[in-house]
Amino acid sequence: MVAKRHRFGFFHPELLIAALLIILVGAVLYFTTTRTNLPQLVSLSTPVPETKGEDNMSDWKTYTDVDYGFKFAYPPNWYFETGPAVSEKKVFGPQISFFVEGTKPDFSRYNHEGNDLLTLYTSTDIEYFEKIPSHYPESLPTIIGGKEAIRANQKLVVIKLSELELLNVEWRQSSIYANRFDQIISAFEFTDSNDSAYTCPASGGVSCKPPGSYSDPMCSSVYLSWAQENCLNFSVAY
Repeated sequence: MVAKRHRFGFFHPELLIAALLIILVGAVLYFTTTRTNLPQLVSLSTPVPETKGEDNMSDWKTYTDVDYGFKFAYPPNWYFETGPAVSEKKVFGPQISFFVEGTKPDFSRYNHEGNDLLTLYTSTDIEYFEKIPSHYPESLPTIIGGKEAIRANQKLVVIKLSELELLNVEWRQSSIYANRFDQIISAFEFTDSNDSAYTCPASGGVSCKPPGSYSDPMCSSVYLSWAQENCLNFSVAY
C-alpha cells in the first residue's frame, strides 16, 4: 500500500488516530483523578439529620428547693448530693453539689478542689452583698428569677433571698461544660414556699445559735417568716 502524498510529505492516518486516542485517554484519566479529589457535595434535596445542640435544655432535670422556694434546670447526666454542713461564720448549709453521673462525689471545700461542677449554699452574711463590688470590680448587678442578685464574676452569682439570707451559686469548673453555668442561671425560678409542710415549734420558738443549728431548716428565712405570721407568740434567738 502506498501512502498518499501530502504537500509536506506522505500522510499517515494511523498516526493521527493513535495521537487522538492518546489525547482522549489522557483527558479521561485527568478528569477522573480530579473528580476523585474534589470534596463531595451534599444534595440540597437530601434531608440533614437533626442533632441536639449543647444549648438544648428540653431534656434537662429540675432541682427544687421547697424550703427556699426556688427551682432550676440542670443537665440530664448530672446528679446532686448533699455535702457536710458549712461551719464558717455566718454561713450555714448543708451545701448542695452537682456531679457528672458515673463519678464518685468529691466535694470542694476550702482549699480542696473536688470534682463537683456546681455548688449552692446559703449565707446570713447579708452585709457581704453590699461589699461584693469592692471585692469583685468586674461584678454586675442583675435580676435572677425576680430576685435582686449580683454576678460577681464568671463563676459566682449571689442572690438576695431576703433581708436575712443570701444564696450563693458557684461554678466549680473552668473549661468543662463552659456554657452550662449561664444556662442554669437563666433557668432559675422562685416559687411560693410549701407552707403546708411547716409546723409551729412545740416550744414556741427556735434557737439559731451555733453550734450545730445552722443546718436546721427551721432557721431559714422562709420558715421564720412563715412562723412569725402563723405561730402564736413565736420567738427566735440568734
